[in-house]
Amino acid sequence: MRRPLAPARARSIVPLAALVLTLAACTPPQGASGSNPEPSQSSSPSASSSPSASTETGGSGANQGADVDAVFAQGLPPGVSEQTPDTPGGAGWSVDGTELYVVTFGSSSCPTVANEITVVEGASLAVELIETGGAVCTADYSPTTSTVAVPDGIDNAVPQVLTIGELGEVTVPPATGGVVVSWLPLQNP
Repeated sequence: MRRPLAPARARSIVPLAALVLTLAACTPPQGASGSNPEPSQSSSPSASSSPSASTETGGSGANQGADVDAVFAQGLPPGVSEQTPDTPGGAGWSVDGTELYVVTFGSSSCPTVANEITVVEGASLAVELIETGGAVCTADYSPTTSTVAVPDGIDNAVPQVLTIGELGEVTVPPATGGVVVSWLPLQNP
């Protein structure tokens, strides 16, 4: 016959069990490496390296439950060092003008990324946004840059109107050989 635990010993087991359950709830679905798509680049919004230089794609397991074909990385596009405060995102041409950088802001472990660009009504463009990550997301607010191929026939020498998911509409200036991001309008507090 088993003896019941002494009250003092039983009280010491309860906090330990609560700690184990708390830690298990905070662990991302894929363990210690988590579902964080953050490459080795620092999470601070710097322009020191190109987002396309170290990226994750939808098929790599970085996007729990999302079917994403975009290439994305933490940080701002190369050559961009500042963003407009309180903006939900923006877009600009790559240096060679063949791709668009779409910048969104949110959790670094569960970023919202651009999936694909489509032509709308023959003149404007729209990009679909997909939420990535696992069951647990960090509560930070950092930029993620998606590099998206542009459909054939889009002229990068003229301004292009781009709708970024539900975030809003921005006019992307012509490609000039440098990255210039047009930011969405400021959000009201």
